[in-house]
Amino acid sequence: MTHEIRAAILARYKSIHSFCRKHPELKRSTVYQVLAGKYAGHSVRQLAAIRAALDGCAPEEPKNPIVTAEQIADAVQAFKCGQCRRLEKQCAACRTQTIKEAKVVEQLVASMR
Repeated sequence: MTHEIRAAILARYKSIHSFCRKHPELKRSTVYQVLAGKYAGHSVRQLAAIRAALDGCAPEEPKNPIVTAEQIADAVQAFKCGQCRRLEKQCAACRTQTIKEAKVVEQLVASMR
């Protein structure tokens, strides 16, 4: 994918540097890192932004399903209870910890949008 975008940029512009000068909304170092496959961040999002700049349109937002902490907690709790050896499977301490964990996962998913 990066090779195709690099080839498209070079076909339309003299160099990657020239492309970056025409598109100041993109950081030059980020473009070079993404095209080299060495970008440490969310490279799919950056590739979409580069492709959008190349095509002359706004980048398409990735569509992540909206999942709430409660839904995550329900799914994880169902799994935990299925693996649990206790007779009383709905213990409050386990549910409290699962909700805390689910909130962390919810924040992670929200930050990826």
